[in-house]
Amino acid sequence: MVFSQATLGIATLALLAASSIAQAQNEQKPSAPTKTPRVMAADAAAEKSQAEAPSKEKKLTMCVETWDAQTHMTKREWRTACARSVRDYPDAFDR
Repeated sequence: MVFSQATLGIATLALLAASSIAQAQNEQKPSAPTKTPRVMAADAAAEKSQAEAPSKEKKLTMCVETWDAQTHMTKREWRTACARSVRDYPDAFDR
């Protein structure tokens, strides 16, 4: 069997292409970037603040305690508004 140089050249190029495709498929994907100390500190602060956040009942109590006789609502209406605020804006009374 006699192969021409062109046939050998094409076969070589085909093998090189297949080899590079296989190698690219076998390479590991880059790992997720590691967190910097600043990001880790921010995450820790967020977790700490969530752990210290008052419960819904405490938030409702805090809101109701702000009622004043000079407001335009009765105390019952104020409590209803506070309950709606705690429900709709869960982080409004975290301070």
